[in-house]
Amino acid sequence: MTKCEVCITGYREERLIRYHLTIEDQLVIVENVPAVVCGNCGETSFAPETVSRLQETVWERPTPVSRR
Repeated sequence: MTKCEVCITGYREERLIRYHLTIEDQLVIVENVPAVVCGNCGETSFAPETVSRLQETVWERPTPVSRR
């Protein structure tokens, strides 16, 4: 774990998170995304490879798997 550069008091650790965003009134959720998160302030960052993969996943998304 490393000290958080944003809040200075927290520590950042690797976690799997749920990433979500809205595109054209559609909610897109991607589960189990690797990220580095501060346990104190929640500051989240991603590795460049993860960002590339998220972009591919979001922009080339298939029909939703489940709807509510």
